[in-house]
Amino acid sequence: MMTSEEQQKLFLEVQNTGQPYLDAPSFVYSLEMQQSQIEEATIPVENSKAAFLLIGNPGDGVWPSQRLSQITIDRLKAHNYPRPFELLAYDQGGHMLIAYPYFPTTLRQFYLPTVNVWEGLGGTAAVAAEAASDSWPRVIEFLHRELQGD
Repeated sequence: MMTSEEQQKLFLEVQNTGQPYLDAPSFVYSLEMQQSQIEEATIPVENSKAAFLLIGNPGDGVWPSQRLSQITIDRLKAHNYPRPFELLAYDQGGHMLIAYPYFPTTLRQFYLPTVNVWEGLGGTAAVAAEAASDSWPRVIEFLHRELQGD
């Protein structure tokens, strides 16, 4: 991953202050600096036989999940993919790691001891909770439908 000078300075600053660091801008910078390589680096999802349910949030602090998920959706559309595919997106949902239903969403950062920084998840606890509440039954329904054929 490539980082801008601004992101490098910010990273050093948050190491000293203990403030959360949002890594997503570094991923976005990498995408922009390596635009010509995106096609080559993209997984040819259109060759899959699976159905897809993606969750990508514009306010994801860890990585640009919305943008990269949209690349997948666009690729499936461009190839007239015959299986179901869907992208769920929640503004300010942040980086949603749904361990199980109704998992507390108040933790919006986690410590990375190898680089001495707090990784921020982005979004807000309230919207992450709403997103988890909305997405969980949709994930269960998707799995039920696709795995059992109902």
